Amino acid sequence: MINNCIKCLLLWCSFLLISSRSFAASPADSFLVQAYDNYNGLSNSSINDLHIDKDGLLWLGTWDGLNMFEGSRLRIFNYNSNNDQQSIGSNIIQAIDEDKSGNLWITTIGGITRYDKKEGRFYNFFYQQNVPGNITEHEYKIAIDSNGQVFCYTQRQGLTHYNLKQNKFEAIPGTISLKIKKFSFDSNNCLIILTENDQLQLWTLSQNHPRLIAAITNGATNFFLVNNQLLFAKNDAYLYRYTPGGSSALVALGSTVNSITFYNNHYFIAWSTSGCSIFNHVWQPSGIMPEVSRFLTNIRVTSWALKDETLWAGTDGNGVIKITPQTKFFGTVSLFQQGSAYNRPVRAFCENGQQLWVATKGRGIITYANPSKEKEFKNITAPEYLDNNSVYALKKGIDNLIYIGTDGAGLNIYEANRDRFFKWSDIINKETCPDFGSVYSIYQDPDSSIWVGTSGYGLLHLRFSRAVNGSIKYASGRKYSAGEKDKGPANNIIYSITPYDKDHIWVGCRYGGLSLLNKKTGRFRTFKAFTYEGSLSNNDIIYIYKDKRSVLWIGTSYGLNFLLPDEINKSNPVFRKITTEQGLPNNTIHAITEDNEGNIWISSNKGIAKINWPNLSVSNYQQTDGLQSSEFSDGAVWKDKNGKLYFGGISGFNSFLPARISKSNYLGNMLISYVTAGNQGSGQNSLFVFPNNKTAIPLSIQLPGTKIILALKHRPLILPMPKNLKYLTSWKAMIIHGIHRKP
Repeated sequence: MINNCIKCLLLWCSFLLISSRSFAASPADSFLVQAYDNYNGLSNSSINDLHIDKDGLLWLGTWDGLNMFEGSRLRIFNYNSNNDQQSIGSNIIQAIDEDKSGNLWITTIGGITRYDKKEGRFYNFFYQQNVPGNITEHEYKIAIDSNGQVFCYTQRQGLTHYNLKQNKFEAIPGTISLKIKKFSFDSNNCLIILTENDQLQLWTLSQNHPRLIAAITNGATNFFLVNNQLLFAKNDAYLYRYTPGGSSALVALGSTVNSITFYNNHYFIAWSTSGCSIFNHVWQPSGIMPEVSRFLTNIRVTSWALKDETLWAGTDGNGVIKITPQTKFFGTVSLFQQGSAYNRPVRAFCENGQQLWVATKGRGIITYANPSKEKEFKNITAPEYLDNNSVYALKKGIDNLIYIGTDGAGLNIYEANRDRFFKWSDIINKETCPDFGSVYSIYQDPDSSIWVGTSGYGLLHLRFSRAVNGSIKYASGRKYSAGEKDKGPANNIIYSITPYDKDHIWVGCRYGGLSLLNKKTGRFRTFKAFTYEGSLSNNDIIYIYKDKRSVLWIGTSYGLNFLLPDEINKSNPVFRKITTEQGLPNNTIHAITEDNEGNIWISSNKGIAKINWPNLSVSNYQQTDGLQSSEFSDGAVWKDKNGKLYFGGISGFNSFLPARISKSNYLGNMLISYVTAGNQGSGQNSLFVFPNNKTAIPLSIQLPGTKIILALKHRPLILPMPKNLKYLTSWKAMIIHGIHRKP
């Protein structure tokens, strides 16, 4: 029994964002090509068909199951002999289509399956028929007309029509003699049939009474309905276009055609051998999108699917390929050398006069007088200037020194006034300093002393002075190591240090938690994950940042945390959390900073995100927006005096003025994959997609023994936008407002 108001409703939701903008890229535009295969979660890398349904979900038919791509992850539907209603009839998926009610019709090697997304139920037809003879590889074929009527051709029964009320296919008299190789309905509801003897025919099918209108041609090998045209290939190696006035040759074919699509005002022909050719709208060879052509050269494309700006290519053995225009409104510098791929991760930034210093893992420091001219740079490397070429930290001090943390021993220091580098071996009295190396973070106090976070050596507080000859001398220092309860940090691997007030600093420890050091007493207070309700989301602290409101932001390998100022002195302060469940692109937070408007920006393993304060709505940005890569580096962030933000990643860095990053008001659709109410739930395969133009939607879900209506309203929620949108937006999603029993 469901009460008039149910207090506990659990939703397992994933969200799908779909663009509806028109698209017209120029030939000069660059395109991003991304491949997803078995390694990325596909059940099989050989794809027979692609279909994008009315809700914008991408469906992939493979040799081992039906796959659904939700925008950020793949979901797999496989055959299960123990539960036919919750299972597709066969794992070998040959074709996918959709009727006007949104049901998917799936052709497999053993029969036909109808998938009702809202019920989460599969209806199987023709499977396990007790009939003599063997089933051929292409025994079943599906076609759906513009009215949503479903027809199936089987070699045993001829043409059949689906009766919804009876939930079965019924034979159409007089069609058993038809030998159909391929059939489909065009936009005028005419039935196009390619027969086994290679004749292309045009039929009408009024009230299930087929009538032949015209025999278009003999010797046809395939046909394609593309760009509201009927195209067909013949055994004379030409591609033709059919019109009621006759057929005309378009282009000579270099090979057998697998599939054709129309994208970016061009025709794409996939060959049965491998590769594809691109023609303009008048069927002349085109040089558009050369990077796509090169990528597909040795790949056999079996099917295409198109949604707005994104072209998907299903392949035979290489998974699915996503092709999107790259907008590039982020400034990007890729680290390369002499034109060859020589990328090294960027780990830190600082300013030296008019120069930008970029620290890398493996190439020392790269200096740019003008980062927009990325080929004009100088290298600062070991052994001439540095102890090690893996540089993890840069800090320009108030004492006109730049402190450099590397994977080598001690510190390296640069004196700007004399343009002089000091390696650790050049530091006077270094032998009296506590042993340390692998410096990952540096913070300078107002008194010019520095705090150093290391990988394995704990936390150090160091003072340097000038020798008579102008050299740099180690003056004094102290080392804090993990171990004793309140006399050391949470762990000796310290990736981030930031001030709290004049007497305290925050210390972020990898695999240990968050520590707050009282500089006067030398005592630490440590905060651990999983110790109480409201504690940290994870003990693996990668980066910490205090914003101008004194809110502390903590980036971990499992989500973003933030701590409000009035919580800090409580015995169990509440760390509020933002993870992928609330819309972050990824849970690994590499770096955090703040723009001039007070909004928070983070980098992750899947792009960067802007978190708007105070409503916490989020805009996500991906590689298609011009990012150096979707993967960024630990601690690699910097804000210059003009408010420009810099984020370093595995293939270079991005710089941008946040105020110039536009955002659209576009909202995508919301996909709810599972609903439970009390001890009852929808089917495990249920899918509900809500359109983006509603603020409150009644949702009727049939549950065992009752029926409920869910009213949904907006609340701020952070969510990744699709990679095919130039301007990314925050997402306000719907939540349950009330549940009422349907009268």
